[in-house]
Amino acid sequence: NVEYETIDGPKRVYFWSAKVITAYPFTPNSEVDKLEWHSLKSAKKILTLGSDKDILSKFSKLDLDTKPFILLRHAKAITRDEWQGDDDDRPLDSLGSYQADRLVPIYEVYKLEQIHSSDAIRCFDTVNALARKLNITLEVSGKLSESAYKKDKEKAFDYCKDLIKADKSILICSHNPILPKLFNKLTKKAEVETDDEKLQPADSWVIHRNGKEIIQVDRLDAPTA
Repeated sequence: NVEYETIDGPKRVYFWSAKVITAYPFTPNSEVDKLEWHSLKSAKKILTLGSDKDILSKFSKLDLDTKPFILLRHAKAITRDEWQGDDDDRPLDSLGSYQADRLVPIYEVYKLEQIHSSDAIRCFDTVNALARKLNITLEVSGKLSESAYKKDKEKAFDYCKDLIKADKSILICSHNPILPKLFNKLTKKAEVETDDEKLQPADSWVIHRNGKEIIQVDRLDAPTA
């Protein structure tokens, strides 16, 4: 990312590497006049700003073939006070159902190969549409549930410690008491900046891995309207 001053105050610009999945017609907007595709060699010739050249130079040196390991908190559920049944059966509320639908295009870009969910209904319903869209069998496990966590706080970590070593793009959907501890244990040896703020419903941490090495951690906020 780069930071600089504008008339409206300081501005920070983040740069991302990505691959095109589906091309759509580009519409000019207040930030970008037109869209062009260039090779690295061509881009080096046409860039004029020093900061842009620096970004391109850093990009060209990176090993970008990373695999994400995503820790997703379930979408917004109805409150415990509103629910009289078993807590594992507590469903999403209207906002949570909306969030679950909006998660599909957001996480589709990560080319997920596995999706694992707590057996709680609110977790299952958060990622079921995503799994169906990607034609992935949803792996459901009680080891990722709050009830299992209350009995054995290491069970979720034991479930995930081998998964994070796999050379696959993986998403885990679980609960707030579990995910922060799981995140800290999985990233404690990584020399990257991490996030201490707890996840809100439908927020996630994206752990980018190059082999067994964690090279970057991102936070994705819940989808909004």
